[in-house]
Amino acid sequence: MAVEVHELPELPEDAPSGQSTRAGMWMLNNSGDTAALIDLLGEVITEVIASVEAEQLLGASDQELAGLLQGLEQCRNRLSVVDHHLVHAVESSRLHERLEYRTVAKMLHTCLRIPYGDASARVRAAQDLRAGYAMSGERLVPKYPHLAAAAATGKVEAGQTDTAVRCLRQIEKLPWTGPEDVAEADEVLAGPAMVFDPTEYRRITHRVLEHVHPDGTLADDQMKQLGVWRCSDAGTDPGDSTGG
Repeated sequence: MAVEVHELPELPEDAPSGQSTRAGMWMLNNSGDTAALIDLLGEVITEVIASVEAEQLLGASDQELAGLLQGLEQCRNRLSVVDHHLVHAVESSRLHERLEYRTVAKMLHTCLRIPYGDASARVRAAQDLRAGYAMSGERLVPKYPHLAAAAATGKVEAGQTDTAVRCLRQIEKLPWTGPEDVAEADEVLAGPAMVFDPTEYRRITHRVLEHVHPDGTLADDQMKQLGVWRCSDAGTDPGDSTGG
């Protein structure tokens, strides 16, 4: 049986393309042309690939090699902020409907060839972590501002961000919680997201859910016992019992 696949619309042939990564940087930054900047990003990635292929990385020190890994991962993670805005634009303009997809997640899953779970996570992140603008031009705060700020640093991987988003959404649905409680949970979860590995962080979100009081509060003493601290204390050593 033939399967019909909708491709994403092609960019126009005359879309600007930087012929030199370094020479075109100033012009593109001032033009605000997102398509051209993404094209430029592709050129930068090509240069990075050529650099790592030519360089003898086995001769790098442990610190240098670890730094390269962390730097690349941070750049990769920061691109999630771009995703937030692109996915929001798709949802707001209803592009998925014009391409005959029932949901934005289904469109991303098919057109970008990414797992459906990842596509759904991108939609959730766009809805909850994007800093948008009001009709008046006033900049709006994201639904979960502390988590959004942590994600923007590049120190939180997209899957880990989604773990936090899903946790916060569950807290939001509890009948005894209100906006203040969700805001407090957002602050509590943002700091550890930048420190713990995904397995441990998932345990933290589960324990936070389990310890939401019936009155909707997250007690500081319980957070200390769990080894969880607020975003403002994110620099504290997780092994330090005084971590707050």
